[in-house]
Amino acid sequence: LFLDPRNQGRFSWKRRGDQAVEGTPTRRLDYEEREHPTLVRTSRAEDVPLSGTIWIDPATGRVVKATVRAGRLKGNSMEMSVVYRPSDALGVWVPAEMTEYYRFAGQTLDATATYSGFRRFQVTTDVTISVPK
Repeated sequence: LFLDPRNQGRFSWKRRGDQAVEGTPTRRLDYEEREHPTLVRTSRAEDVPLSGTIWIDPATGRVVKATVRAGRLKGNSMEMSVVYRPSDALGVWVPAEMTEYYRFAGQTLDATATYSGFRRFQVTTDVTISVPK
């Protein structure tokens, strides 16, 4: 969403140097939403500006890690981070781990999800067409 060319101009971007993520050399980019209305809004149509960091492999353009934070939520906060890893089964990088942190009304929720067992679903059909006599 943040890297979509239609949305890139909504954010200010700052290069924060090179950094390895799980052994992969990356370029760190911080972003902060500046446009209004924001991409995310409350049920009362209030702006919820987003900010975060994206770590990109400069050799391939592949996103290796991404973090998003929601700000100005009247004392509430949200941060989510996703790490991507290669899947040998699929031949592409996939989300491998997501961590989430929420603070709302003085309560906190801290969660981690890990993903594995990726597989490609395939359907094979066999059709025989008979010509009427």
